[in-house]
Amino acid sequence: MKKHPLLTIMACLLLQQTAMAQTPMFSWANAMQGANPSDPSTAEITDLDTDPAGNTYITGEYRNDLHLGGTVLTGNNNAAFFLAKYSPDGVLLWAKKVVQAQPEDGLDFNSFAQISTDDAGNVYWSGNYEAASLDFGNGTTITRTCTNGCQEGFLVKTDAAGTIVFAKALHASGGEDFTIAGVAAANSGVHVVSGSFKGTELWLQGGANIGGIADDGYFTALYNAAGGAEWIAFLNPNSGIPNVTGIAMSDDGERIAVVGNYSDSLLNFGNSAVTASFSNNKRFAVWYNKVGQPMGAGTLSSTVNVDIYDIRLDDTYKLW
Repeated sequence: MKKHPLLTIMACLLLQQTAMAQTPMFSWANAMQGANPSDPSTAEITDLDTDPAGNTYITGEYRNDLHLGGTVLTGNNNAAFFLAKYSPDGVLLWAKKVVQAQPEDGLDFNSFAQISTDDAGNVYWSGNYEAASLDFGNGTTITRTCTNGCQEGFLVKTDAAGTIVFAKALHASGGEDFTIAGVAAANSGVHVVSGSFKGTELWLQGGANIGGIADDGYFTALYNAAGGAEWIAFLNPNSGIPNVTGIAMSDDGERIAVVGNYSDSLLNFGNSAVTASFSNNKRFAVWYNKVGQPMGAGTLSSTVNVDIYDIRLDDTYKLW
């Protein structure tokens, strides 16, 4: 669904639409507070989304306890993930947490927890972790495959009531790093993830386990609403490895866009018409159709450092 560009640290604010000459009026505002209000590093929001009914969803990370009004999510000294749903008038409907199954395990901030919703209010939730295992509650856990401290990812679907539909552990070859940059969903529940990996194997579950990959690289993968993999797109051999920072999908599921940064000389997305050369300190965007064929690619260069973290595709497939 469509992302709202307004995201504030420690608060979720929903704006009414007003005439440009008028002062914007807040529909509602709620505080989110970590265990130590004087230390902003104890809690942060990393993404938000809305559904067609006007509910708002937020995700992020916290240490120790997280206060969402009168609701408290407990934790420990390590970081934990959270997911919360608010009604159109700002009432907290439910909140979930993800903690380490073993309290001594590490889980660092800056794990890029991201969310996207479909027309039914299902939530698609992704992130990265370095703990040995994650506990999503109600007996749902995922376990890291490597034992040397590498990073792996998760992809979770909840229904509108917050009940987990599926939870996937995503990773590369044993002992190699894996990063999932985000998730985006269409109205129908078709959803897509993108990121980067090291090694010669990629394990995305749902029928998307790939071996014999020539080198480290980039991936974009599309799943159906039930979590089954439909396709995976890679870069052609001899391309560099981009750092993916954002992903979007049109509401009808016909187009996917991926953005990020890149410092080598060439990205080849598998079609000579969209092969583009990149110099240092440039950003890229690539578009796919619903069956994974690259439709085009472009670059953004600047004399100053520019990072792109949130994008969306509108109904005419323009990228914002």
